[in-house]
Amino acid sequence: MTSQRFPIWPILLLVVVGALLRVLRHTGDLPLPPNVAPVTAIAFLAAAYLPLRWGWAAPIGLMLASDMAIGGYTPAVMVSVYLSFGLSYLLGTTLRRSRSIGRLLSITVAGSLGFYAITNTAVWLFSGMYQLNGSGLIASLVAGLPFLRNTLLGDLGYTALFFSLSAVMIAGWRRMITVRTHAHG
Repeated sequence: MTSQRFPIWPILLLVVVGALLRVLRHTGDLPLPPNVAPVTAIAFLAAAYLPLRWGWAAPIGLMLASDMAIGGYTPAVMVSVYLSFGLSYLLGTTLRRSRSIGRLLSITVAGSLGFYAITNTAVWLFSGMYQLNGSGLIASLVAGLPFLRNTLLGDLGYTALFFSLSAVMIAGWRRMITVRTHAHG
């Protein structure tokens, strides 16, 4: 009997591709601007397709593996980056109900804005680069605006790419199952 459940290996393959893309961008072998990374898209993909009990490990594992290759940064800021991808994973769980373009677009923008707010607040609090008052927070947020643009572009692009690829893979899988079922039926 053939299982009709979509295998998780294609999704896990996209996670590995995401880690490689992140490392290649940081090493300069993939000429993309700062903050153009596939991690948010991978968090959404994992939340949509992988079992909830361990799907969260995909974006965190991607970050851990690629951070080991890239090198770390300020620990408190690093924690804020991981937390922001946790937020993206939580947003991505809404894709289990519906993977409409509108929902993908709205959670991608929300994830990008969450990343911007969380990480720039952490930079303000922990980097020593800004005064710990309202004007320091505003200065940190303003300094982060070019990175927000890059984050939005990267998140939108990678989310569109990875969800398009997953839709093609799932359609191919269903077609294969249909052919097998009719051939053996």
